[in-house]
Amino acid sequence: MNTKHIITGFAVLLTSLPSCDVTDKYPSDSFTDENFWSSTKNLELYANGFYETLGGVGSHLDEDTDIRATVSISDYLAGNSVVPQKDDGWKWENIRGLNHFLANYQKVTGDEATINQYVGEIRFFRALDYFSKVKRFGDVPWYNKEMQLSDTSLIYKKRDPRALVVDSIIADLEFACQTIPEPSKVATGRLHKYVAYQELARVCLHEGTLEKYTSDQKALNSRATTLLQKASDAAKYIIENGGYDIVSMKFYAPQVDEAHPLDYAALFSQTEDISASKECVLARVYAPGLVVNSLSRDMEESQKSGMSKMMINQYLCTDGKPIGVSDSYQGDNTLTQEIANRDRRLYQTIQCEYLPYKYADGTVTLPNNPPVIASNLPTGFNIMKFHSPDPEQYTLAYNAHVQWFLYRYAEVLLIYAEAQAELGKITQEDIDITINKLRNRAGVAPLDMNNITPTPAQYKMDYGYSLSDLLYEIRRERLVELYAEGFRWSDICRWRAGKLCETPLSIYGITVSEEVRKQYDAVYGSSASPHMFDIDGGNVATAVYNGKRYVKLYQTMTDGVGYRWDDKLYLKPLPTEQLSLNPNLEQNPGWD
Repeated sequence: MNTKHIITGFAVLLTSLPSCDVTDKYPSDSFTDENFWSSTKNLELYANGFYETLGGVGSHLDEDTDIRATVSISDYLAGNSVVPQKDDGWKWENIRGLNHFLANYQKVTGDEATINQYVGEIRFFRALDYFSKVKRFGDVPWYNKEMQLSDTSLIYKKRDPRALVVDSIIADLEFACQTIPEPSKVATGRLHKYVAYQELARVCLHEGTLEKYTSDQKALNSRATTLLQKASDAAKYIIENGGYDIVSMKFYAPQVDEAHPLDYAALFSQTEDISASKECVLARVYAPGLVVNSLSRDMEESQKSGMSKMMINQYLCTDGKPIGVSDSYQGDNTLTQEIANRDRRLYQTIQCEYLPYKYADGTVTLPNNPPVIASNLPTGFNIMKFHSPDPEQYTLAYNAHVQWFLYRYAEVLLIYAEAQAELGKITQEDIDITINKLRNRAGVAPLDMNNITPTPAQYKMDYGYSLSDLLYEIRRERLVELYAEGFRWSDICRWRAGKLCETPLSIYGITVSEEVRKQYDAVYGSSASPHMFDIDGGNVATAVYNGKRYVKLYQTMTDGVGYRWDDKLYLKPLPTEQLSLNPNLEQNPGWD
């Protein structure tokens, strides 16, 4: 086996030390493995090298799922993917580096609590890396000690059962929860106790629901119950002790009118450090000339995707009722009608007449209405959730600094509500401190768990199995609140809900009504090409489904048909390179 994919030298690890911005740095070329393990300061520096693995801004999150359709067909969902030779997910350099720390930190003398803080951070990062691998591949080899070139039994080992790896991840995170200090005792941007608890809750919810919905009965067993209880307990600990809350922040531009506040949009378009926000558990802080991004410009120019019609149908009306049932719903003949009297998060997430596009010199510029349907923005529901109307964020391009939530309190509330509901323990009080806090900001009537209006079949998401009205609403709230934040694929997999991708509405855009046709022809038509849609001779494809005509993204797909799900897609295939290097590895089911 070529061990370079697992074994990396200490010097390689040290080159990453200056990448973190949470603390002081100094050159790594003065370090050797012999003199490094001499101070707690060096332990801190070592841990700093892994902070980049927390991630950062993302303008393409939740693409290739049922809720965000891309310009090009998803080869993965269409069943056109082949087993890759290499896969960046099957890399072990970080695990080796983390285990190298754990094998050597005892050499350092100093304050025990300080030492344990950095041990907790390292174990947190090991859990993070392994959780990513487990979600991607299922069973993976668990390495809890530093491997050497002579450790052929470890290098060539089989994959360990998922349960063993997950229990080891949980043990790492529980250690981190106990040893990493409170936020007030660490530098801004550094891991703290509540980040560890949130990651623990996230892992346990994921694995607990996966355990339940993988079973044919879709019922709790003892392991699912244990995991879901851990998720509930970890989330409740944050709720009771963290001092976090759901907040309103000031948007950069004035709102268009009093009826359309912009506090949800403001959360995701801040250009100043959001670490002090009560809704922020941990942020990736950006600053001009130091740590920068191009997020706002990406939202304008290079998304190459848009909200699906399936997704837009999930936003409730302000009376708390689904579309098709609520008297407030005005239909979808135009975008203006579609967003009227709906959950405020809808008009603050997509390009529309109530979400300022630019604000400069005291003047608000609104976006085009109707929105563009183009190669970058294919559905007509153009996502603007992370877009700032500050012109500087566009003109600076790759020196811009829209801030980013790495861990947000809203997710904690959603984890707690879902775990309690799955356990059958949820109360109205639980709903009030979680779901209804989010609905309050969104201008939606509170959820009464004993008086839920079911969603009509024509608008309902098909999970492939029956679901209680309460769980449907909790999943809906999670979907809407966390839209485009990167949770959807994991949710589909842990719920075993691949059937969601089969609805044609997951790859369709706006309704092409007579009013819409006239709007688009008037705004975008020309003497050379007066019409937009193919029914009038234009080049924007449409399809009829359930009696309505929609923008259709993919010409190769039959009208009224979505993707066809294959259960093998729940796990990615192991790369062929690794299968040939290690004969003890077996390919995931369906990818042989």
